[in-house]
Amino acid sequence: MASSRPPACAWHPGGRGEAPPHRRAPARRAGTDARTVRQAVRRLEATGPLEREADPRDARARRLRVTGRGAEAARAAAAAVGRAEAAFFAPAARPDARAPQALLRALATGRPPQQPHRPSPSTPRLPG
Repeated sequence: MASSRPPACAWHPGGRGEAPPHRRAPARRAGTDARTVRQAVRRLEATGPLEREADPRDARARRLRVTGRGAEAARAAAAAVGRAEAAFFAPAARPDARAPQALLRALATGRPPQQPHRPSPSTPRLPG
């Protein structure tokens, strides 16, 4: 049930060989305005996970760069989100949860629930 997309906290500016972004890119990614990001950047810069550096192509612009400390914090946050997500979805993966899931799916789609395939005693089983 877990999402195949990495959590938002796993993304960090300048990762995966990309050029460090201006603060507009994280604002767009977070769905917020540049002012909110500016406030967050100031706090992160003051505490060490983020640095602002001059843009070599535009003397007026500053680019954001994650420090080693910031990258470690991002990894720890991603791991914590992964653990929380796994704990949240664990009950849905239990075998006894499948029947209610099938019933809910049938109610949502208007189609009768599919019966789980159970091999008959004469069905050959694979070794292993």
